[in-house]
Amino acid sequence: MLKSRPLPLFLCLVALMVSGCAARPPFEPETAPLVGPNAVGACETINAQRPAVTSFRSMAESTVTSGRSSVSFRYVIVARNPDSLRIDLLPPEGAFTLGMLIAQGSDVRVINTQEKTYSRQSGDAAAALEQFLGLRGISPKVVEGLVTGVPPLFDCSQAVAFEEPNGTTIVIDERDRVAWTVSTEGARVRAFHVLERQEDSVRMEGMLYYSRGQSPSSMSLSVFDPREAHGVVLFKRITLNPPIADEVFEVSVPESYARVE
Repeated sequence: MLKSRPLPLFLCLVALMVSGCAARPPFEPETAPLVGPNAVGACETINAQRPAVTSFRSMAESTVTSGRSSVSFRYVIVARNPDSLRIDLLPPEGAFTLGMLIAQGSDVRVINTQEKTYSRQSGDAAAALEQFLGLRGISPKVVEGLVTGVPPLFDCSQAVAFEEPNGTTIVIDERDRVAWTVSTEGARVRAFHVLERQEDSVRMEGMLYYSRGQSPSSMSLSVFDPREAHGVVLFKRITLNPPIADEVFEVSVPESYARVE
């Protein structure tokens, strides 16, 4: 979100902590993929069990570590399906906003309150979200799955599925190239792997943990691309399907802010 392009807020300081890229580990499920009707059936079972998500709201706290250094942020995340998302980035303490991303359909705005700049583009929100968070392979659909613990609605004609011996099913969403590990009973996300487009190597992976309720309380995270970093995300005050007014996504940019591309 600096002068010429959005700053990768999540990894902007992590990039200073590490000197080189990490080798991406291979994605290796314990079992062979299901084929034919078995694969379709496993996928459709998850789709049938997943609760409907029309909107959600959450506060999250993240700490990312590399070597002896770490960086922390807070996030306020609000989304309303089918295509509205807002993420506010805050410092570890204090009520002021460092930046925000607002996506409504193909209209995507990124605001940098520190440099008093903004960008506005029309197109894929996933690309802007990747730049805003600095996480390759992230998309609004992935954010929803991680925050709520509810897997996306899969296209079972395209999905690849594995039945794991620990009571979970892995479904690879080929469109986003994300492998979701989902509990067989209840269809809750237990882990995820963001895969490379052309090969089954892992760009980013994580595990979700649940304490009480149906939504995750925390998530461990390992990033391998573009650089290696490890983190913990704490989810707080998650609300599923609240009413969210249009005004939440109608943010006015101050006239003094400069537009950047």
